[in-house]
Amino acid sequence: MYLGSQLSDSELAYWGDRKETLYRERFACCREPLPGLLHLLDQARALGIPMAVASAAPPGNIDFILDELDLRRYFQVVVGGHDVQHGKPHPEIFLKSARMLGIEPVRCLVFEDALTGIEAARRAGMHAVLICTTIGAHEVAGQPHVLRAVSDFTDLDLPTLLSPPLGSALA
Repeated sequence: MYLGSQLSDSELAYWGDRKETLYRERFACCREPLPGLLHLLDQARALGIPMAVASAAPPGNIDFILDELDLRRYFQVVVGGHDVQHGKPHPEIFLKSARMLGIEPVRCLVFEDALTGIEAARRAGMHAVLICTTIGAHEVAGQPHVLRAVSDFTDLDLPTLLSPPLGSALA
């Protein structure tokens, strides 16, 4: 919008890459896991729950978070937007992640911070937890596949989230 509609594909790609580079430079000093995330990941590991990252972010941004915060070790699969043909809200990225983990979609729980991701989870037949970092809980009110809407991971307990009736599908 700011650059106009007359940009060539190569110019658009340049400015997109430049924006992502500036993002990584600006936020390198302040990136940290959301409160409670490491505890939740440790819980999942202790319970033997396989995990994937399914992010629409560019590869550089995925690496920026997963590698620099030493989070990649928790995930058996990482699928980025560059690995699929259709972006969210299409369910392809979640379905591909589930397939790579060898898990049926109905047995998956998505943690998502965007409405397009919440919709992609629904279309994939997966339950979701909304992390309200950029949108409010009211945005997903009444959606039966959204189990919780929380500001961070602090009050999430996997055994509770996975308890019946969902636990019978996930466990």
